Amino acid sequence: MSLQRVLLVAGSVLLLLQIVKFSGVLSAIRWILANGREFIVELRKRQDTFSEAAYWEVLDRCNGRAVPPFGVLEYRLLRFASRRGRAAGVAIRFGRTILYDFTAIGVYVAAFLLITGAPALRNRVHGPVTTLAWISAGLGALQLIAIYAEACVSYARIGSYGLGFHGASRYVERERAGTYFAEVKTLVGAVLYSLLIGSMIFYFSAGHGARYDAFRIAQTTPAGVAGDVLTCVYFAVMTFFTADTPDARNGVAHLATVILVLQAVCALVLALTTATMYIAPDSRPEPPPVDPPAPEPSRLPVQRPARSGPAAFVTGVVIGVVLAGAGLRARRPGRRR
Repeated sequence: MSLQRVLLVAGSVLLLLQIVKFSGVLSAIRWILANGREFIVELRKRQDTFSEAAYWEVLDRCNGRAVPPFGVLEYRLLRFASRRGRAAGVAIRFGRTILYDFTAIGVYVAAFLLITGAPALRNRVHGPVTTLAWISAGLGALQLIAIYAEACVSYARIGSYGLGFHGASRYVERERAGTYFAEVKTLVGAVLYSLLIGSMIFYFSAGHGARYDAFRIAQTTPAGVAGDVLTCVYFAVMTFFTADTPDARNGVAHLATVILVLQAVCALVLALTTATMYIAPDSRPEPPPVDPPAPEPSRLPVQRPARSGPAAFVTGVVIGVVLAGAGLRARRPGRRR
């Protein structure tokens, strides 16, 4: 089988996985908007008798099945795995990790862009494979932006993302410092994947129509390819953290740069939101009050999980947008000699 055909099959499978995962994140955002507050209140009610089974029960009660294909955070698949034998359960969880978790899909996207963008293979990779690579790169960037949006919505509705949404099984057990660390760890993970995919978009696009004054992609030896990749990593880091772009000279290069800058703005908003939640004592969810005696089921009070959660998020948005705009205005064309 030729390299072109292998890459065509691999790219098609990767694109299918990306589409399914992207639609799942969009559905999760809608679920958080509709059920996030009810979910966190129900979760904290069970903090004295918490278990994985109780967590799944909470998700069932809060319409967690509404997120296709496997429910919120794939809890239906994980529950199915737990009810099978040990070997089958491990296999199902491993399959979920390598086929549906974005930590794996992001690595696949980066590897696909690296292979299809390598100068040594450029003459053997063309047509539909190149088209698949462009679509995969765009979906990878959209996936990251959707994850940042998911985090924003989670902060505003639940008051937490790293634990309140992604680590709910530990959320009720953590003290303030532990909660903050989990939020930071989730943010750092998203930033690292933004830099990884952004670097590979620079690398791939430079060999397929994008023109940058700061670098060229032409090396064919392993050492040369490694040097080109490190150059792209450097400019991805500089673009992400300082808006110091690699001097794009055509529309394709500008698009690749704007995609990375947009992710940087999203990350900045989340970083400032996380810091605001830590600094402001009121931004942490308060324990649920004791239930009043015999209330009517239809009139149960709804407790807000974080009195200042939305305020912390809005503060982060405002500061993040202002700082990002100031950084971009400070970037003057022609500054690099």
